[in-house]
Amino acid sequence: MESRTLFSGLRIAVSPSFVCVRSDKTLTVLSSAPVRGGWCEASCIVNRRVPADYHEPDPQRDTVRWLIRHGFDPEKAVALMTAARTEDAACTRVEGDGFCLAALVTAGVGNAVRAGSGGISADDRWRPGTINIILLVDGNVTESAMAGALVTATEAKAAALQDLEVTDPGGNVATGTSTDAVVIARIRRMGGPVHLYAGTVSPFGRAVARAVYDAVAEAVLREREREEGKDGS
Repeated sequence: MESRTLFSGLRIAVSPSFVCVRSDKTLTVLSSAPVRGGWCEASCIVNRRVPADYHEPDPQRDTVRWLIRHGFDPEKAVALMTAARTEDAACTRVEGDGFCLAALVTAGVGNAVRAGSGGISADDRWRPGTINIILLVDGNVTESAMAGALVTATEAKAAALQDLEVTDPGGNVATGTSTDAVVIARIRRMGGPVHLYAGTVSPFGRAVARAVYDAVAEAVLREREREEGKDGS
């Protein structure tokens, strides 16, 4: 397992079975995570890898049990799931005016879709995937800016997929996969100005977009290299 400090008091660990972020202080979190999604406080964010044929009827309950087995407190953790290789997680870091942030991304695009174009049908060739984005922010960022950052992160993800020419089964440029999730977690260690906005022209929003775009692109390229290696073997 690879482990390193991202910010003071904030550590990440990457392994073939999960990616996790642990914080010495409580994080304010907003997310679409399947376990403890929405607004909550947490000390740990976990992105769990599941098998490609995972079809658990109650994935939330199953993940809570998994957290306990692996030594995580489910009442203090936010948890995501992916069939992508967690050891291929990409991490980027950007510093701005009174804040620093990082994007931690795992990506699989076998179930790529284009929003508004119908989605994957039973007849489509399907491979497991999911693009999970974890945004970590140290700075004075308001709750409204955190919510806005989810929008900006999603736009940046779609832009990266467009530039990498990722397509859905119908050949349309993909905007994501059918099972994506995004998390933003804030810790206030730094002083400096309060950031009210996260649109792409704001200082905070520009940093979010850059970090997410780069991390999504890197994670997708890592998956692509693995798939090309399989085809060539």
